[in-house]
Amino acid sequence: MAFLLFFLTWTILQLLLLKGPDSLHFFGELLWMIIFYGFVGIYLPQRIKQKYHFPYNLKRKSPILFLLGLVLLCGVLGIGIFTSGAFSTVAKSNISPSGYIKYVLLFIPMSLAVSFYLFNLFPHTILSFIKQKGIGVIVLFVISALASSLCFAGDTLLGDMELIVIMAIFGALFMGVFILTGSFLLTWLGYFISMYFNTLAEGKYLDYTWYLLIFGFMFSMAMLLIGSRNSIKQTHDNGLYTEKEKEVNH
Repeated sequence: MAFLLFFLTWTILQLLLLKGPDSLHFFGELLWMIIFYGFVGIYLPQRIKQKYHFPYNLKRKSPILFLLGLVLLCGVLGIGIFTSGAFSTVAKSNISPSGYIKYVLLFIPMSLAVSFYLFNLFPHTILSFIKQKGIGVIVLFVISALASSLCFAGDTLLGDMELIVIMAIFGALFMGVFILTGSFLLTWLGYFISMYFNTLAEGKYLDYTWYLLIFGFMFSMAMLLIGSRNSIKQTHDNGLYTEKEKEVNH
């Protein structure tokens, strides 16, 4: 239900921004920063994490799997940034230093919002219900691909089928990074870098006003701090608590 709210909020606000009158554009951007970034994208998943005692990471005992995850992350970034031509497009553009900063302020909250659902709530929820890890991992790949494609179907209002398919593939690949490394931070960082360069290459958001971006970033970080109190101390083992961990957390 939380992801459905996330998807509907994303789609409705995009509809307002892309199809609504120009007089409502600033209002739509403000709602995007407050409702989508702050509350639905960042605060809500933090509260769900606390309710069900979901931490940020999965426990990984094998350094080989972690190294494989790093290799996969490098491969995904290589394809997403260099092979796609996004890096060369950005390098050849005349974007000012302020433009790079604007995109940092805009896409740190954006990438966090998507990552909290795809690479945190989904893995821990599914692995908590599906006891057979092999089946659980397969389900995770499918769910992450479908959810990622659904998000960008809403983002483009079904206007870019190629992007929707690409994001489905990248959603599954980044899920692979999370499963292998067990690290939310690494997975989010890779996702942010990929999103940053590809959106910067398009240059659609360079005209966003500074005060709106700064407000949105600060509000999102405040929601992150408020929503994630104490949850960072929790530990988890592939979505399944041990009896000792249950005693500690309760």
